[in-house]
Amino acid sequence: LLAIFSQIFLPVVLPGLVMVLVSSIYWILDLYQRLASIIWPGRGPVSLQNIQKKIDQGELKTALIMLKQCPYSDELLEVGYQLGILLESSRHWASALNLYHWLSQYDSGLSDFVTRVEEIREKLPPASAVILEDNTLQVIGHYEIIKKIAQGATAIVYEAEDMRTHNRVALKVMSSKLEPNIERHRIEHWLKEAEIVSRLEHRNIVRIHDAAVYRNTAFIAMDFIPGYPMSLRLRKREYITVGECLRILKSVLKALAVAHAHGVVHGDIKPANIMYNVREDIYIVTDFGAAYTEVKSHQSDNIIIGTPSYMSPEQLQGKKLDGRSDLFSLAVTLYHLLSGHQPFNGTSLPLLKQSIINSEPDLSHLKLPNSLKQIILKALEKKTYMRFADAQQMLTAVEYSVSQLVAKSRQKRA
Repeated sequence: LLAIFSQIFLPVVLPGLVMVLVSSIYWILDLYQRLASIIWPGRGPVSLQNIQKKIDQGELKTALIMLKQCPYSDELLEVGYQLGILLESSRHWASALNLYHWLSQYDSGLSDFVTRVEEIREKLPPASAVILEDNTLQVIGHYEIIKKIAQGATAIVYEAEDMRTHNRVALKVMSSKLEPNIERHRIEHWLKEAEIVSRLEHRNIVRIHDAAVYRNTAFIAMDFIPGYPMSLRLRKREYITVGECLRILKSVLKALAVAHAHGVVHGDIKPANIMYNVREDIYIVTDFGAAYTEVKSHQSDNIIIGTPSYMSPEQLQGKKLDGRSDLFSLAVTLYHLLSGHQPFNGTSLPLLKQSIINSEPDLSHLKLPNSLKQIILKALEKKTYMRFADAQQMLTAVEYSVSQLVAKSRQKRA
């Protein structure tokens, strides 16, 4: 028997048992991973798109778990702001605090959010009514909703029809309702934005048609632009050409020259806020929600305004802003649209701030005429007095650069 066992069982049956055992282990591990991805979504591969889907489906606490598995990015902050406001509007105060505490490691300004939520938790009675967003609205004021075209942290933008004039408009609607005093402040801010932009008449600035309070919230009706934001080009990795760079430069600088002449600093120039109108073949500056004016600076409102990776050093440091801050942001935007990456980087917000304030940009890899590189570099100077004096001066430099390029091109043909 021993001989049969050693000659038949060991060489034939034992390898088979080992293979079955190994296969079973792999199957169990695979099953565990599948179950873990269902029970603990944050342990699997997580994308901000999947998190946004969870937010849209109302699964806010699941979205919070998934968000905390993601590496830092500007997009993460934007999704985090949106999720925080929705958690507050749903009265999930503990989850909102959890989120803001976590985000504050990247953005110290969110410590104000933590303090505010803690104060709200203490002051609001348990039965206090909080109005939730109405996702079933088909009509807002005299505007009929056609479809949602964009959603941010504080607003939803719809394509709509003005039932009085039958014109298409983009309807920007405040997306959440918070404690009454906070809502009143936000509504005032919105109406202020509408008032600011309505004074800025220029073909490269989005035109405001109407602004009003509706059901304890606010909306702004503006031109519907048939086209796309330049951030779409980044998502598609379709980077701009030198010709497009020059056209965007001239369009945005013309818009900023008008805004700055009215004492308005945009405060959030970035690809997402530059729309390309495919029908009229022009570039349009949108979203003055972060605007600064000589009358009122929103930096004192304890609200996160702007997008850190496009901010000027003085904006990041909370200093008083003028139009030269927008020129810095425009230069960062063009660098991003030309190359697909930003001139200043950091794995966390403090490191990003340090890079913007201290690091010098490298344009050597950009295939641009030297005169255009010099214009972008001058706009990216750390000290405001080293930049162009204003948008008009920078526009003049761009137009001179174009004239020189055209002259050289003609000489080569001759």
